[in-house]
Amino acid sequence: MTKLIDEVITKVVKNAPPQTGFNVSNAEKEEEETVLEVVALAQCRADVPSQECTACLQKAAKEIKKICPNRVDDRIWYEYCHLRYDNSGDFLSFQDTDFRVVHYNVEYVSDPITFNKALNELTDQMKVALKLDSKEFGK
Repeated sequence: MTKLIDEVITKVVKNAPPQTGFNVSNAEKEEEETVLEVVALAQCRADVPSQECTACLQKAAKEIKKICPNRVDDRIWYEYCHLRYDNSGDFLSFQDTDFRVVHYNVEYVSDPITFNKALNELTDQMKVALKLDSKEFGK
């Protein structure tokens, strides 16, 4: 299965046109009268420049193999792109609301100090609006 996963990840990133950053690909092989298939989706945000889209998908392909080796269903989200694969392709027909591990990426934040200040201000406003004290926030 690892070879199929590697094949489909390479294929979906390679075939995602830089103008749209969207592609669905599959890889399959027959093994003992059973067809094994892996389906992958690559997608960039519509406002992301072509060069950034390609770079993001290439990074996602590299990282998903490193972070999630030998898994038959996985996804990785970055600010500019999303890459997902699984062994059934069922995810293409329904909304993905599942998550397991959250990693964040601030690589594209041009001014982290201003970003963090704005984020803290927003969090404080949310606490006030929700009438939470700091000990309850984040439960």
